[in-house]
Amino acid sequence: MPTRQSYCFASGSGKTTLAHILLRLILSTKGQYNAHNLTMLPIFQHAIESFNTRITLAQSLAEPKKYYKSINSNIDLTLQHLMTQLNLDPELLQAKPYQLSGGQLQRFNILRTLMLQPEILICDEITSNLDVLLEQQMSNVLLNYYEET
Repeated sequence: MPTRQSYCFASGSGKTTLAHILLRLILSTKGQYNAHNLTMLPIFQHAIESFNTRITLAQSLAEPKKYYKSINSNIDLTLQHLMTQLNLDPELLQAKPYQLSGGQLQRFNILRTLMLQPEILICDEITSNLDVLLEQQMSNVLLNYYEET
């Protein structure tokens, strides 16, 4: 297992731009990389913009199953495990995004990406809308995810 490395980069140093290049949302002007065999999924900063407000969270979480053929066949167990880790009540699955708090919605945003078990996780200030306790919980969940996978 590779060693865990943590880096801290200043605001304006290009973290978001690099994430956009890796996700091919923008084209790089120099250099190249080969990401054909990698599963890269973003977790965006503003969770409300990441969900369709007309459907329930259960429906939103079911959508990736249609598009990612390589996802684990035990996706429902993975979902339950992540909901427990993220302290999310299963009843919230029947809610629509605008019915949740910002912190709850951001945890579902993280859950949706982690349930697909990506090889690379690109996070763009995912804890910026969370209080200090939830921010620490997110850090712990991501560290646990890394250690488990």
